[in-house]
Amino acid sequence: MADGVMVWQVGQEVVLKKPHPCGGRRWTIYKLGMDMGLQCRHCGQRIKLARRQFDRAIVPDEAETGSRLR
Repeated sequence: MADGVMVWQVGQEVVLKKPHPCGGRRWTIYKLGMDMGLQCRHCGQRIKLARRQFDRAIVPDEAETGSRLR
């Protein structure tokens, strides 16, 4: 985190607050920009979220330190 702003990288794993219909909550970032591209670690489905929606949907503690959900 730099000056209160999260710095994201392609390949980074994040956890969303709401689970995917397949039951997975862990996602891998595959695209950065105005839209964030995410791939579900459980089923492999890809989605895109607007950056603002993504920032609200993640669990910040788990994104910074790595997922506690294994």
